[in-house]
Amino acid sequence: MDKDPFVTRLTELASDLIRATDSGKGSVEGFEPNRNLLPHELYFYSCFQGMGSIHTLIRQLDQAVIFFSSFRSTKAMKNKSITRFDHMVYHLENYVLRVTGVLDRMLIFTNQILRLGLEEASCKPHMMLTGKNGKKGVATIKIEAVPGLFEALDGIRMFVDGYRNQRNEVAHARRWEAPDMREIEMYHIVMANTNDLELIKREFIIKRETDEKMWAYKAQMLEANLELKKLIGQSFKILQGCFEAKYANLKT
Repeated sequence: MDKDPFVTRLTELASDLIRATDSGKGSVEGFEPNRNLLPHELYFYSCFQGMGSIHTLIRQLDQAVIFFSSFRSTKAMKNKSITRFDHMVYHLENYVLRVTGVLDRMLIFTNQILRLGLEEASCKPHMMLTGKNGKKGVATIKIEAVPGLFEALDGIRMFVDGYRNQRNEVAHARRWEAPDMREIEMYHIVMANTNDLELIKREFIIKRETDEKMWAYKAQMLEANLELKKLIGQSFKILQGCFEAKYANLKT
């Protein structure tokens, strides 16, 4: 997402705003303007924060793939009986929880760009797209008025819905019930708590099976991240036009 034209444009405007309003001498960390921001600057700053939350989430999803496939057993982990299986499940569940958050952040960003006037808590599909019953939300007509925007956002919703059941299992049930991971779970639990030489001899088989699961899931995560970036990029391209028009209007 770093090379996305809209991200680049907002980043350049952020640099200009910092140079124009922040002396860097304040005692508070972070952006601290030395004057009241003008209407167009306030609008930009709100939009930049919305983009930043999406940008950070995408970075975290990319990082999740690295964390997932980079297990290193340390003394501290061994003392806590943390196995490679534990490591993989932890990062898979973390990925699922994060990836399903992208739709809410995109809707909040859209609300900021279009100045729809919704509270963040109301930036939900049933308010801005359609509900489960197909009924349009209070802001849907304004989103449909922007050519291609409804379809672009709905594409992100359909992507996220593919992870919704898994997310709910992780958040509300015992755990994510992935049958293929359960196949190797027993072996990892046993191997972490046994001195049986006959079982220890099978360790290389368990490692091979685990490697295969790891590579398969890693490939799926990489593919999903690419698809999600493509979908977000389509929405960003449309929203940039909306932003430029409103930013120029406020600046005059």
